[in-house]
Amino acid sequence: MSNYGLKSEVSRLEAELREIERKNNQLRSEIMSTVNSVTQAEQELSNYNQYIRNTLDHAAGTINNSADRALNAYELQGQIDQLYTRYKCVELANKKIRTLNNKKYYDFNNYRTVRKIVQGMMDNLDLNMVSDQIIYKSIERQHLQTPDFWLTSALISIMAWRNDDRILADRAVESAVKLDRKNSSIFFMIFNMRMGRDQAAVKWFMEYQRCDLKGSDENTFLMLFSLISKTLSDSVDEETSRQITDFIHRFMVDCAKKEGYSEEEIVDIIRHKMQGLMKTDSYDLPALAQYCKDYNDIIRMLNLAGNNFNILEFILKIKNVPAEEKNTYLKEYLNDLLSRPNSVEIETYNEIEYNELIIRLSGDVETAKKTFEQEQQRKESELNIISSMIRWIYDFGNEDVKGQMRLNMFSLTKTLQQTAADSYFSSYREMYKESHPVQILDYSAEVDFMEKAGEVNKVETYYLEQQNKELSSVKNTIAYVSFGAGIVCGAAAFFVHLFLLAGLGIGAAVGAGTMISNNFKKKNIVLKIQKQKSVVLENLQKLFDEFSKMRAIYRQFDEVSGKIEEEFVKL
Repeated sequence: MSNYGLKSEVSRLEAELREIERKNNQLRSEIMSTVNSVTQAEQELSNYNQYIRNTLDHAAGTINNSADRALNAYELQGQIDQLYTRYKCVELANKKIRTLNNKKYYDFNNYRTVRKIVQGMMDNLDLNMVSDQIIYKSIERQHLQTPDFWLTSALISIMAWRNDDRILADRAVESAVKLDRKNSSIFFMIFNMRMGRDQAAVKWFMEYQRCDLKGSDENTFLMLFSLISKTLSDSVDEETSRQITDFIHRFMVDCAKKEGYSEEEIVDIIRHKMQGLMKTDSYDLPALAQYCKDYNDIIRMLNLAGNNFNILEFILKIKNVPAEEKNTYLKEYLNDLLSRPNSVEIETYNEIEYNELIIRLSGDVETAKKTFEQEQQRKESELNIISSMIRWIYDFGNEDVKGQMRLNMFSLTKTLQQTAADSYFSSYREMYKESHPVQILDYSAEVDFMEKAGEVNKVETYYLEQQNKELSSVKNTIAYVSFGAGIVCGAAAFFVHLFLLAGLGIGAAVGAGTMISNNFKKKNIVLKIQKQKSVVLENLQKLFDEFSKMRAIYRQFDEVSGKIEEEFVKL
């Protein structure tokens, strides 16, 4: 093929190549456009998916909130229904109380009249404040209307006694006791006691002992025995007073046994109550805190001993009952005694109490019923008061327990309280020791804080032994072996080769270096031991000083126990 033909072919091929490249560029542009379109579509799809997801999440949240609101509304509706039911119960209880109070006022008017007459007489102790004719006329009328009321018979007996009518007085007393032995015994005891007839009061005290004591007699029991012991202390012979005191103690021990406690367990309970008054304090005893291993026991002992101040303050607080409270206590109790319902009234009074409990509990009938039944069971159960008494004594936050009542209970349990206090004193005294385990640096020993010189000698001996032990561990054996090897090498050099003279130098150098190093070590050991001993002796002196300080604090605290015992004697 000629050159021209070849060039033509090349030109044709180049044209075809350019055409192919153009088509390729066009195709590439279309592909790119397609890719961009796909990418844009994918982005739009993704955005739309996100929009749908957000819309669904919002819808789900709205549905959940709606469901929660529906549940809350349903729950609120239930509470409203419940409150409405309780409101109706309160309203019904109010209606019943009004009806029952009307019954009390009209149906039991005769009993109320008798109570007013007796209460007026007991308040003034003046039997001449109203003429006998008027009183007798009222009594006769009331007795005809209330023949089943023990207080009417008691009133008749007082008026008969006033007019020296022994036969009528005895018959009226017999009738009152027959109708209600327990309340009659209490009433006649208080009446004779307030009239200054202590021997007669003792007789009714003995009569009361023969009654079955129930849970409802708690306050009566406390008041009676505290007043008896106080009122008769100056006018009754020592043997009678001792018998009364022994009876009180035996009764409480018997009650405790019925509750499952022995006398020792009661004492232990009281001791823990006394310990519960303790406040945790810290003391400035840094050396003891750092070096004494049983420092926590020392601090606990100090806190227990320091608690004597709290116990003394507690007893003084109990004994400090205001005079006005002492004067009104008996009157308040007497008012309560006279207002107690009799057998005819009791059902109405219980119904009023039950409905008042419903109102107090905002219409919660189930709880009111359960609480009322428990209280009735407590009133009818045997009198077991020892646990309650101990709890009441030590709980000043209980507003139901007044100061006079708390003092009475504390007086009744005086013997047990004294025994518990003695046990408490012994508990921390047993913890007091004059020797304690001490750890100062590497020195550990049982230090007798009453033998300072001996403890110093123990430290001196210990560190002398430590020094000798460590010094003996520093050996010059290597030095002696090195010297010996050097001498052998030096002697052999004359017979074998002069090169061995180097061994003589090396042996001498190693031996001398070892000797110098060991001497340096020994000096360091002596210095270290002396420094440790000095630190130990210095801190040991601090320990002795602080122990003396601690012992003075302890003795100051322990001396308060004597004041506590004095208060028990005065009680």
